[in-house]
Amino acid sequence: MRLIEALSRLGSVGFVEEVLREIRRRTAVAGIRLVGVDGPSGSGKSTFARALAALADAPVIEADDFVSWGDSRDGGLGSRRRSSVRS
Repeated sequence: MRLIEALSRLGSVGFVEEVLREIRRRTAVAGIRLVGVDGPSGSGKSTFARALAALADAPVIEADDFVSWGDSRDGGLGSRRRSSVRS
C-alpha cells in the first residue's frame, strides 16, 4: 500500500479511483475485464498500472512478458515468437 499512500500525497489516488469506477461500470466478458495502459516512455504507465492494480486487487501483466521489441525484421515480435512458432 505504500504506492497508494504516495499517490495520495500527490493527489493522484482520486484519479485512479475514478478510472477504476469506470472500469467496474463496464460489463466483464466471461468474468474478465482487460485494461490496457498506453503512453510514451517515462509517462508513468507502470506507476499508474500498479496503483490501479493495487486498488482493484488485480495483477499487472507487462507487454514485455510477451513481446520482445528488439528485432524489427519480424514486426517486433522478437525471438519469443520465433521460438514458439518453431515448437
